[in-house]
Amino acid sequence: MTAKQGFTPEEQLLKLMEKGDEDETAKFSRRSHPFRGWRRKLFLNFGSLKGLWRSLVKGISRLLTRLGNGLREPNLKALNKIFFILSVILLGYSVAGFVFGRPDIKKVYEKSRLMKWKQSEQGVISEARPFLHYLEVVRRRNIFSPVVLKEAEKPEIKKKRLQEMAKDLSLVGISWDDKEPVAMIEDKKEKKT
Repeated sequence: MTAKQGFTPEEQLLKLMEKGDEDETAKFSRRSHPFRGWRRKLFLNFGSLKGLWRSLVKGISRLLTRLGNGLREPNLKALNKIFFILSVILLGYSVAGFVFGRPDIKKVYEKSRLMKWKQSEQGVISEARPFLHYLEVVRRRNIFSPVVLKEAEKPEIKKKRLQEMAKDLSLVGISWDDKEPVAMIEDKKEKKT
């Protein structure tokens, strides 16, 4: 409050209480513009995130106090209205996305039919056999024995090979080691044990 010439501080206070000071209210209304000097204040604090956060909080609190007719306390009603409007917009956006963004069942069916048609042209799809065929395969198989390989089906050939290899070998003796017995075999052709 500026001191006017010719009045004592008590007289100025009495005048202010009776009708208010027009000069001070004009200055207050000029200062209460919500966007005055915000760029300068924001860019001065860009040096760190802490400064940015402080400037953001100060800017919001100043805006809310100015919306609250210049009181030092923030106007919570205005803040509640802002949050309510934001929540309504967000709810509307999510409902619209859910309603208009859902896939149409007919389109999904058409896409799957087109995919099957393209695969049938390429010959990717194999023909399915009847159920009894698969059931018979399971019944024939012995689940407790390992799978029989085609090489193991011809034991006569393996027996002949083994007999030819073992024809010149003979068992000479058994040596007992600490843990296991070891067989001593003599090769008659090379005369080695």
